[in-house]
Amino acid sequence: MNRSTGATLLFVGCILIYLSVFGITGFGFRFALGGSFTDPFNTIDTTRWKITTDPVYSGRYYADGVLHFDWSTKPTGNTVQGWESVTFSSIALYDFSQGGSLTLDIVSMTGGTGNIRVFDLFLVDQPTGFSGATMVGVRKNAYAKYYCVFDYTKSPNIEFNKQTFVTYPGNLKIEVSTMGKLTFYVDGVQLLTGYSPPWSTLQLYVGMRAGVDWTYYGHLTVDNYQVVAGTTPPPPDTGNLKVIGYYDGNPVSCQAYYVGPQGTSATVTVPTTGYTWSSITTGSYTVYGTYTGIAKSQIATVVAGQTVTVQLNFGGTTPPPTETPDFLNQILQFIENTLNNTTVKSLMLVGGLGMVGLGAIGLFMPKRKQYSPPPPSSYY
Repeated sequence: MNRSTGATLLFVGCILIYLSVFGITGFGFRFALGGSFTDPFNTIDTTRWKITTDPVYSGRYYADGVLHFDWSTKPTGNTVQGWESVTFSSIALYDFSQGGSLTLDIVSMTGGTGNIRVFDLFLVDQPTGFSGATMVGVRKNAYAKYYCVFDYTKSPNIEFNKQTFVTYPGNLKIEVSTMGKLTFYVDGVQLLTGYSPPWSTLQLYVGMRAGVDWTYYGHLTVDNYQVVAGTTPPPPDTGNLKVIGYYDGNPVSCQAYYVGPQGTSATVTVPTTGYTWSSITTGSYTVYGTYTGIAKSQIATVVAGQTVTVQLNFGGTTPPPTETPDFLNQILQFIENTLNNTTVKSLMLVGGLGMVGLGAIGLFMPKRKQYSPPPPSSYY
C-alpha cells in the first residue's frame, strides 16, 4: 500500500466515524438544541451546566443526590458589591417554540444569621453573562422574605409582583406558551401570567443562581431541575406562520405580531432571516409589522402541517417571491434519518475505524526497500 492510498483511507475513515457519531448536521447543531431532561443531581454534570461565580467567591457547591450551595461562614467578599453568587447556566439551547416549562424544588434552607439571600430560576437568550441579555425568571429572597418575578431586560434589575412568604422550601416553575408568553408559579401558586419578554426567538438557555450577602451565611439544597421543551409533536390541526420584513427589496429587522384564532401574540423582533410561530392553530391570521415607523399588515391562512410565509413590504421595490420547498434540504433530512439508524451507525463506525487503522499503517509504516539485483558484469 502506498502512502497516497493510506492517506485516502485515513480521510474517508475519519468522515465515516464523524457521520456515525454526529450525522450530517454536525457537532454544533447536534448540541445546539437540547431535549427535555430532569437533573437528579447525583453529580454535577459539567457537560450540561456552565458554572460561573463572582470574581470574589468563598462558598462551595456540590451534588450528592441534591445540589448544595454552601456558605458555612460569612464570606469575605467585596464589601462594595455587598454579596456574591454562583450561576448554573445550560450549555445547550432549548427550543420552547412548541411551549414548555422549567421547574425546580427548593429542598431546604438551614443555618446562618440571615441565610442564603436569593435563589433564581431563569430563562435567558444569551449563552454567557448578563450584559445585553434578556433574562427573565422567578426569585425567592430569604433575606427580605419575599418572592417575585424579575426581568434583566431592564437596567439594573426590575422586580415585580412581590409576595411575602413564611417558609423557604418549596417549588419554582415557569411555563412558556407557544406564543412566548410566560406564567410563573411559586409553591404551586400562580404569581403572574401572560408576561412577554422581548425575545426574538424561543430557543433559550435555562439556568439557576444562588447568592448570599457577605454579612450572612447558610446552606441551601435544591433538587429535580426539570426542563420540558420542544418534545411534544404538534397536533394535526396546527401549522407554522413565518414573517419576513423587506424594504427596497432587501430583508430588514422589524417588529411583528399576529391576531388570529389563538388571540394576539407577543410582539417579537423579526431578524432578517425571518421569524416563525410554530404549531399554531389553523385558520386566518393577520400579521402586523412596523419598521422605522412604517406600519404594514397582511392576512394569511395557516394550513395544517405546513408553513405559510408572510412578506411585509415596508416600501421600495417588491420583495422576491416566497421560496418554494427546498428539495435539497429534504434529501439531506432523508440522509440524516438514515444515519440515525442504529445498525447503519454501527456499520459506519466499525468501517471507519478499520479504514483509519489501515490508512495509518499505509501512511506511517516505513516503506520496505525493494530488492534490486546488481547490474550484470561485463566481460571483455
